[in-house]
Amino acid sequence: MKMKFDFSDKSLIILLAVNLFPIFGVFFLNWDSFEIIFLYVVETFIIGFINVLKMSKKEGIEKFFLIPFFIFHYNFFILIQSIFVVIFWSIGNSGFDEINENFGNEIFYSIGSKDFIIAVLLIIFSHSVSFYKNYIKNKEFLLYNIGELMFLPYKRIIIQQITVIGGAFIILLLKAPIGFLIIFIVLKIYFDMRAHFKSHSKTIK
Repeated sequence: MKMKFDFSDKSLIILLAVNLFPIFGVFFLNWDSFEIIFLYVVETFIIGFINVLKMSKKEGIEKFFLIPFFIFHYNFFILIQSIFVVIFWSIGNSGFDEINENFGNEIFYSIGSKDFIIAVLLIIFSHSVSFYKNYIKNKEFLLYNIGELMFLPYKRIIIQQITVIGGAFIILLLKAPIGFLIIFIVLKIYFDMRAHFKSHSKTIK
């Protein structure tokens, strides 16, 4: 897919800027691989929440059945994958014997970190801007039925999770050099931008 960068697309500019924040975190905030991976795990849940808002915009009684089903199915699917990714990182980084202690400590440290909270808020802001600008203002809600919306996030999430799992494995194998962390973040940016262009390429007839 050919991606043409449009500097007038505010949602794309914000998406790119927000995705560059982890690079700032690596160089200036002493982020390691766990902060990066855990941030992307949190983002998957944010994407699901935004999709619920998209589904709620549609009319019809079926949304009252499909939205709860999506919430359960999506979050269960993501939770299992996310737990696997985080535990996999913890075992590889600290060893199986220390996983119980280090697993909780790493998560508690990340959640309580001001810069990590800022990163999460920036992600929420980015997805919220895209939701309003593209889905509401540009009336993209007219392009999809609620059944399509229910499965819309899965392709992006599967690609993202494969990137995160593969990246986590290589980072652990190489002991998380900064160079590969940057490559990992850049790959994530590429897939996010690709998903952006693909999801907003449809036009209203």
